[in-house]
Amino acid sequence: MFAYNKIILAFLFLLCMMQGAFLYANLQQDVHFLDAVSLPEYTDADFERKNDEEKLNLLLQKAEALQYENSALAINYAEAALDLSQKTKKIFWQGQSYFWLSSIKLNENVYTHNLELLLSNAEIAAQIFEELGEDIWLIRCWELMAAILDFQSNQHQQGDIRKKELAQKYIQKAITLYEQLGELKEGDKSLLGHLFNTEASIFYMSQPELSMIIWNKAAAIFEEHKDATGLARVSLNKGLFAKDSLKVHYFEKAINIYEETNNKNALKRTYLRYGSFCVNQYRNTKDEKWWEEGVVNLNKGLTLLGDQNICDALNRLGDAYVARGDVNVAHDFFKKAIVQSKLEGNAYCLGVYLGSKMIVCEIMDTCDSLFQDVAKAYEGVLGDREDVVVEALKEKEKFVKQIQAKADQEQRNQLVLIGACGLLGLLSFFFWFYQRQLIQSFKSKMETKEAQMEKQEAQIQALGARMNPHFISNTLNAIDSMIYTNNKAEASKYLVQFAKLSRLVLANTEKTLIPLKKEIETLSYYLSLEKMRFEDELSFELNIDEKLDLEQIFVPPMLIQPFVENAVLHGVQPKETVGKIAITFQSNKEDQLVCVVEDDGIGRVKSKLLQQNSSVDRKSYSMKITEDRIRLIGNTKGATFDVEDMYDDNGNPDGTKVFIILPKNLK
Repeated sequence: MFAYNKIILAFLFLLCMMQGAFLYANLQQDVHFLDAVSLPEYTDADFERKNDEEKLNLLLQKAEALQYENSALAINYAEAALDLSQKTKKIFWQGQSYFWLSSIKLNENVYTHNLELLLSNAEIAAQIFEELGEDIWLIRCWELMAAILDFQSNQHQQGDIRKKELAQKYIQKAITLYEQLGELKEGDKSLLGHLFNTEASIFYMSQPELSMIIWNKAAAIFEEHKDATGLARVSLNKGLFAKDSLKVHYFEKAINIYEETNNKNALKRTYLRYGSFCVNQYRNTKDEKWWEEGVVNLNKGLTLLGDQNICDALNRLGDAYVARGDVNVAHDFFKKAIVQSKLEGNAYCLGVYLGSKMIVCEIMDTCDSLFQDVAKAYEGVLGDREDVVVEALKEKEKFVKQIQAKADQEQRNQLVLIGACGLLGLLSFFFWFYQRQLIQSFKSKMETKEAQMEKQEAQIQALGARMNPHFISNTLNAIDSMIYTNNKAEASKYLVQFAKLSRLVLANTEKTLIPLKKEIETLSYYLSLEKMRFEDELSFELNIDEKLDLEQIFVPPMLIQPFVENAVLHGVQPKETVGKIAITFQSNKEDQLVCVVEDDGIGRVKSKLLQQNSSVDRKSYSMKITEDRIRLIGNTKGATFDVEDMYDDNGNPDGTKVFIILPKNLK
């Protein structure tokens, strides 16, 4: 056997030598030189003496640094980096160039740039980084793609559901991958905040309350890591969608940060959005201060250097004068906006504030000419758009051809090694045959173990099914007791609550696992019934850790209820004073789910003594079933439970505490 291993090792060494020689030959063919590239002026006097990667790094650093202060120049640097990376075949830097071109143009003006081309560039960058295993850059690309798709969806009056779903898919992939990463560089730690910001923007139309919660999480991350740009973006978003009483605070916060960071594009957009908010406040209140504040901010947005979306500013000013009733001034602004939209290639701007334009043109009897102007502008803009969509498709096709050429080269490389691999395969066959008996033996043992696990799963499900008739029997006994004591009104109310609970319990009858949220809902219904039965003699509370994902953690149905029932019947009910039940759900250091059921009852010792002296047999079958369920789950997944007796300062029994520990990945 030792001699056989030596032969294999020798052959593998020879194979590696052959592969190394072949790769060296390919590298010699790939020696490149810097062609005449039109590079932007750079302050580094030694730029031309640097190697290609150093040049690319400097160009993209400059693009990133200038993206807010001078986006046009930043785009020039990114385009120069793309040209150089393609000529020198530096695939990593090519991915960065595509990313920054798409990101900077999206920030510069989302309405006038070709979104199809920006999405195509982001997709190319994502393919490159996914192939290279560059996770942080891949996450940034997915987040950028989600933002572009979300904006494309919002451009449609009814929303483009397919693009919205794609946006949700990419942002969720980005968040999931980020959470899987280990140690991060300091500059990457606020990235999660940007992912949350984009996720909240995607959901705000369908789930505004959820979006505000996510934006608050993003803001906390940005504040922790002192990310001013991220904090400003969140503040602007919250200003757009928060309640009116909070909007001014968020808008002013965004404006202050954008002024400090010299982000002219974002500052201009913030002035315009704040100005429109003030105009709407004037519509509602007729307070002149709101109108004056609105026009001041709209004019700031119109005159501020930054993105070239002048059409948007003209439209908003026209709408402001419509609110004031000054249709002549409004008419002039709207005419200028239509002309400007064609110059910008801004199809979106043509349709914005169309209602206000209709009001003005009807008053001034100019609707026919308005429709003609809008139609001509649309014709020109859409014609230009068709050309740039074709450009986007060509860019993507070019990249696909590059990838295919690389794949073809790799295939040729593999053909050279086919003969050697054939010999290696022959030697491997003998080794495989030698190992076959060991594998078969191991497989047989694993099949036996799997059969045992399947049997245990069936037993767990069967025990869970037995919980339903037991629970229903106990509850019906309580209703019968109310009717027997001639308390028909309470019995009727109790029966209605019981019907709701029964539907919830029966809905989970066929399920082995349910979301933790459903189990908590069942407990809440059950405790409400018990409080109705015991009136003021029972109080309860549910404490749930906010960090727990109640939708993604799964537990067996009706697993906690028997412990709660036991605490009520044997702990609290025999007390002469008011009893309390507290249920807590949290995580432990091992990231397991911990449920604590605590009562301030008479304790287990006294309870057992009372049962022994009682003529009524109240043996808890539910506890026996539940203990069996947890034991079976523990055999395969590691579930446990423990009971702790509590005592007061004088050593007297002061209740019972039950700990149930379950893995979070039961599903």
